[in-house]
Amino acid sequence: MNSIFEVSGSIEIAAFEGAFDLLQVGVMFVHYDCKIIHANRAARTMLEKGSPIRSVHGELKTPLLRTTAALKKAVAMVAEPAIGRMRIGVPVWQSDGDPAYIQVLPLMTGYPHCCPTLSGSAAVFITVCGGAAGPPVEAVAAVFDLTAGEIRVAERLLMGRTPAEIARDLALAMSTVRSHLASIFAKTGTSRQSDLVRLATQLAAPIGRVMPAQ
Repeated sequence: MNSIFEVSGSIEIAAFEGAFDLLQVGVMFVHYDCKIIHANRAARTMLEKGSPIRSVHGELKTPLLRTTAALKKAVAMVAEPAIGRMRIGVPVWQSDGDPAYIQVLPLMTGYPHCCPTLSGSAAVFITVCGGAAGPPVEAVAAVFDLTAGEIRVAERLLMGRTPAEIARDLALAMSTVRSHLASIFAKTGTSRQSDLVRLATQLAAPIGRVMPAQ
């Protein structure tokens, strides 16, 4: 058991440990407030390194305040039974600047009955990404707080559409498209379409299409 965070309910989740420890992907169970319940071997290694995730007094965090805030919001939403069967993706970065990706998923509805410790909790998958295909635009929007209009423009930009084509696609004036582009570049710290595409393609979702953090 790792000493940098407190694991509760160890008897209830013991049956999962062997299988999860074989995975290269970091897998964690966390409470609705991001308190860590359990982490597999890959996730414990990440916690020990402090990259791309860390534990602060037993609470799951990332090195950046904005991604920590997005992660906490995602966990709180997914852990709420009334929300439904959704998944939320949060792009993060490793200490060396390389990308990683977190997906937050709800636990199966049967868990609260067989494992009371996991009630009101979520499963967190952490994947260190390479050069795979980029995520849907919602994953970028979850961290960089893109507006609905910016998301529509960014989505087409990531598809390789030019600003003029985007204006035609969305029936927008070029001045409006340029305004959205300027805001997108400012929020994401990019300056050109190729920079944004490069950022997005480095952030590969390991499980599938995600829903944005609201």
